[in-house]
Amino acid sequence: MVRRYLGGSGDRLTVWISIAASTVLVFYGYDQGVFGNVLVKQDFLDTVGNPSTSAQGTMTSVYNIGCFIGALSTIYTGDILGRPRVLMLGSSVIAVGAIIQAATYNAPMMYVGRVVAGLGTGMNTATAGVWQSETSKMRSRGKLIIIQMANCITGFALSNWLTLGFSFAPGSVSWRFPLAFQIFFSGLILLMCPFLPDSPRLLIRKGKYDEAYDVLAALEGHGATVNSPAVRTQFAIIKEVLDKEYKESYTWWQL
Repeated sequence: MVRRYLGGSGDRLTVWISIAASTVLVFYGYDQGVFGNVLVKQDFLDTVGNPSTSAQGTMTSVYNIGCFIGALSTIYTGDILGRPRVLMLGSSVIAVGAIIQAATYNAPMMYVGRVVAGLGTGMNTATAGVWQSETSKMRSRGKLIIIQMANCITGFALSNWLTLGFSFAPGSVSWRFPLAFQIFFSGLILLMCPFLPDSPRLLIRKGKYDEAYDVLAALEGHGATVNSPAVRTQFAIIKEVLDKEYKESYTWWQL
């Protein structure tokens, strides 16, 4: 019997994967917008020692350094852990970064929190799109990519509205809560990803053929089994493409 993920298979399973991937992109959009709104809070500036505009720019941009390193790390962790586990790890790292930022009482603490949150964000954004494309049907991929871009905008808008609402709150809660709210998205991802399948393409590349057949059957739905012609055909196509990709190796300079 084909394993069922989050109580569904076929199109319903694709929807759940899309929800998880969309949460990652909404999360990313939220992170892109929230800190710019926090920087205008006088209570925040007083807390971190009223940094100069140059220092404020540095405090903002170190987040992107973390994103860059986090994204590069998935070159290794992506294959070792698999897509859902990388998202879980990245979300956990972001949660730690959010806690540090929300609890900050000086500038160095905020710098650390920004870098840590960036590490997790880089891991998540480098993984979510790949995972969704590798688990979706060809006819749906273009539509799903457009939805992901819209999710980034949704997250950015959410950060603006939330910080606007909390701008009327007294004291440090006006900026601590919006920063801490990142943990909400981490929690959603950690609730969904343990019950969603890994990429069949990655499983085949790692030689886990039986598990790849199970995932392909679950994604196919409509009562498909590992012996169904459609499942066997998809497996053969992916395997052939991977064999061609790894038939010849290239150096980084050649690429």
